[in-house]
Amino acid sequence: MGAPQGRPGHGRWETVLIIGIIGAGHIGLASAERLRKLDATTTLVASTVRDGVHGTDDIPRLIADHDIVVIAAPLTLDTRQLVDQKFLAAMPDDALLINVGRGEIVDTDALISELCTGRLRAALDVTRP
Repeated sequence: MGAPQGRPGHGRWETVLIIGIIGAGHIGLASAERLRKLDATTTLVASTVRDGVHGTDDIPRLIADHDIVVIAAPLTLDTRQLVDQKFLAAMPDDALLINVGRGEIVDTDALISELCTGRLRAALDVTRP
């Protein structure tokens, strides 16, 4: 019997996960490389568009079909509260938000509101407050 669809089974996923990584610095690039080895499809987003990296203006369109969104961006004036109610609303039902960046990047109240509905899931390394 196989593992449930979208859940780990024998070290591999039975479906291809689509993972968006916001932040294409060392952590974001290293994460994408490792996730690709697990047969995940990754999308990189950063403030500077370059080959293989989308710009932040593309975020609402891109995250709409992503199973997981990883925040690995630095805290800047542009990333503060980047993950707000509008960002979270663009994520599909049952998506997972992972923040390994700075707490101030995520609007904690907006995230708690979404989590309380059960629509989204989250794994947070940091929060603010």
